[in-house]
Amino acid sequence: MAEAREFFHQLPQMKQQFSSMQTGGSQYQPIDWSERVRLAIEPEDERDMSRWPDYPHYFRDVMQEYVCKSKKIRDQVVRAIARLLELEEDHLVSMFTDRAITFAVVNYYPPYPAPDGVFGFRPHSDGRVITILLADKAIGGLQVCKDGRWYNVPTKPGCLLIFVGDSLEVISFL
Repeated sequence: MAEAREFFHQLPQMKQQFSSMQTGGSQYQPIDWSERVRLAIEPEDERDMSRWPDYPHYFRDVMQEYVCKSKKIRDQVVRAIARLLELEEDHLVSMFTDRAITFAVVNYYPPYPAPDGVFGFRPHSDGRVITILLADKAIGGLQVCKDGRWYNVPTKPGCLLIFVGDSLEVISFL
């Protein structure tokens, strides 16, 4: 998303109130090297727009539109999953109450001088129901683990990647 890229290419002092640099790691584990903006989306009455970047000037509008469209996609995907699990179509969607906590996270992976042993994110699982990811073709490096083996995830411009989170995995066993 060009708007996010433009935000992250600002001078550090301009973006520091909104973004956080993640550089965790030790001599025994790889370094996480990313910048991120975490935007509270829901509950809507607790959304603090002053915590959303205002540069580039259209960032907030673009993110607001992305969030609205992502919620529609989330509901469509979750309804389809419910049908596959032979549940009522709105069974899982009804779990997303007006008070459910939802975040949009925008990540940026700046160049690192010695890329060996550096992750944008270390291996993890998502605790959410689903994660909707708009990947940047220019970045690459996303991998998923299946049966102990890591696979590269191909990305195409404009395509969304949808990941089943731990919460949905638990729900599917009920």
